[in-house]
Amino acid sequence: SDCRSDFRPGTSISYSACQTAPTKPCETKKQPMTTPTRVLRTMQQPLNVVLIRHGESEWNAAKRFSGWVDIDLTEKGLQEAADAGRLMRLHGLEFDEAHVSVLKRAVKTLWTALEHAEQHFIPIHSTWRLNERHYGALTGLSKLEAKEQLGADLLLHYRRGYNTQPPPMDACHPHWPGEDRRYKDLGPLLPRGESLGQCKDRVVPYWRESVEPSLRGGKRVILAAHNNVLRVLCKHLDGIRDDDLDKLELPTGVPLVYKLHPETLEPMGAPDAIGFRGEFLRSAGVGDANLLESRDRSAKLAPQAVGWTPETWKAIAKDSEALELMRREVEGKQPHAQPHAQQPQQPSPKATSPEEAWSLPMARAGRKGASSPGALNVRPKDVVPPEVLMQEVMKLGLKKCPKR
Repeated sequence: SDCRSDFRPGTSISYSACQTAPTKPCETKKQPMTTPTRVLRTMQQPLNVVLIRHGESEWNAAKRFSGWVDIDLTEKGLQEAADAGRLMRLHGLEFDEAHVSVLKRAVKTLWTALEHAEQHFIPIHSTWRLNERHYGALTGLSKLEAKEQLGADLLLHYRRGYNTQPPPMDACHPHWPGEDRRYKDLGPLLPRGESLGQCKDRVVPYWRESVEPSLRGGKRVILAAHNNVLRVLCKHLDGIRDDDLDKLELPTGVPLVYKLHPETLEPMGAPDAIGFRGEFLRSAGVGDANLLESRDRSAKLAPQAVGWTPETWKAIAKDSEALELMRREVEGKQPHAQPHAQQPQQPSPKATSPEEAWSLPMARAGRKGASSPGALNVRPKDVVPPEVLMQEVMKLGLKKCPKR
């Protein structure tokens, strides 16, 4: 019988039986169900989820209540986001999806961080539920103005009180968001002012409905949002008491890493005095920036080829240093460089075909007296197409590792 006619779900068929005895029915052999690699990773080690507060915004710098106003980042905020991305790349953090609010200061922070982490390609889910806490009628006021109008004690109560709702915003407020196309369909869900508890009531359901299923499926998640949104999310994860939440401070643009239990999704690790278990990602040392620059230079110089030996990379690095010395000498930056005798200018050959056009720069780039065997025949003052240079690098790799 035909092998395909005997197929059953959960089984695999050996087609060799058909070749040896085509007149007999094929025997099916049940195979154990395999676990997807992503789920297997989930079962074996803690899950990393990264929370990042947006970089410094213009109203952070001016000490104004931002709320749902779509304020942009400062130059410092953009730099904080870029540094966060480099730091995540240095620590080897990889992601499968991202979640972010619909406010540009969080969106730009996420984009910039992912770009510098070289993970700009992952899917991004945007939602208004991760917007900053709505400050109601306080929105747009400077904290100094609010302190003068309300008094220091009442202002602190509005800012840090867990169940204290600020004065509500009406439709006449200059920053009323009801006409914004992002929120037109919210209807009664559109807040007019939120306490921290009310902010938590919209953030935690999104976490449970959209983020937790991804984590249970083994996906690595990064979430970019705002100060109060992340504070109430930390309260949910760590079980921080209402009275202790005002002691939790989250710096702008610093990745916050949670290690979650693969089954319960509860934070792992020792809590601090208020029960906080997250870990801010810090630089591992002074040489981190140099290490990243070195990796970037290596990636630009040659591709990661399977089978390349350490000797190959040493030869490439040696030749790269020689090229750098030659550049300095040609540009006059070498302190003891001797002036070269001016050579008569030769007429440039003309290409008669596209193939010759690509070969001409290499013909002009021939270097005599190369001391190291297999060195790249390139002079810095000549322009060599990247494709041609890469071919030379690949030839060098093939010479050094014939088993590739």
